[in-house]
Formats: sequence, structure tokens, C-alpha cells
Amino acid sequence: MGRGLRIGCGANPLAVLIGDSLTAVSYGEIHPYYWTNGWLGAPLKIVANIGVSAEGVDNVYNRIDNSYTDASPGLAGLPPLGWALLRIGTNNTRGGNVINSTIQGFYTDLFAKI
Repeated sequence: MGRGLRIGCGANPLAVLIGDSLTAVSYGEIHPYYWTNGWLGAPLKIVANIGVSAEGVDNVYNRIDNSYTDASPGLAGLPPLGWALLRIGTNNTRGGNVINSTIQGFYTDLFAKI
């Protein structure tokens, strides 16, 4: 499924894609999220893609509680999920930046919210 984190929450097959532009443009049949899922027998049903271009870990953290129907979508209003496929952090490393303790804190807090 490419690089990223899969957080399994049980036997529920409903899944959401969370991330930046790498996730935002992945809602199509040719992306590894989809062909890997199909190769495995399509155990996951992807119900939402909340990827937003140019966002960093902190931005995703700040919008994760938004409604899925908001201009900056989050998880609120979606059915109970079994999986969250998370692909973020690329925009935090632009220009030679590194993932520092502040960004690591956002990751930790984001995982707790999911």
C-alpha cells in the first residue's frame, strides 16, 4: 500500500484515507491503495478520502474532528470505521526540514484521535 500507517480497529471493513495531496489524488483504481486491497480479496471498503493538498501533520491533526462534508474534511459524520490509512508528513520535510519533537507530538495526538 505504499508508505504510510494502517491502523486497524477491528473486523469492520470500512476504511478511510487520511493525508495530504499524495492521498487526495489516490481515490482511483490505479493507486496502490486500491489494487493492493483488490489483490487481498477486497477486504476493505474505502468510504472516504480526506486527503488535502499541501497539508502537514499539524494541519491534519487540526481538522480531523471536522465533519466529512466540511471544506476541510475530517472524520465526523462518517459511519463507524474499522481502518484508517494514514499517509502524511511529506510536506513537513520540504526544504530540508526534519520531523522534530513538535511534529512527533502531533503524530502521537493524531493517532489517539483516530
